Amino acid sequence: MRRTALEVKIKVWLELEGAHAFGSGLADLLESIDAHGTLRAAVEATGMSYRHAWDLIKSSEQHLGSSLIIRHAGGAGGGGCTLSSFGRRLLESYRKTTQSLCDLAQGRFDQLWKEQQRTTQR
Repeated sequence: MRRTALEVKIKVWLELEGAHAFGSGLADLLESIDAHGTLRAAVEATGMSYRHAWDLIKSSEQHLGSSLIIRHAGGAGGGGCTLSSFGRRLLESYRKTTQSLCDLAQGRFDQLWKEQQRTTQR
């Protein structure tokens, strides 16, 4: 049996006054919007429904009191959207925090795991 390193995974979300305001699903959606330039393309890439995506965005914007995306009206070239400066900063802070917590938790788990292995080998 092949052994692989155990990886710690952490689910992080942000709340404001007890209400869910931001999490991994919305972070993934915002990254996809940033990469694709439209909500329609972003939801196709993430597998999320268009309605669910809009609901996530609107709910979060309402809780946070700030826009996450800037909508561009359609026309001959079609519409689109980009991340607002607030949305970009929130996304970057969320991703960095999540990565830092995972790194910290992984290091602690690895330390405890090694200690347990030494204890059981005695």
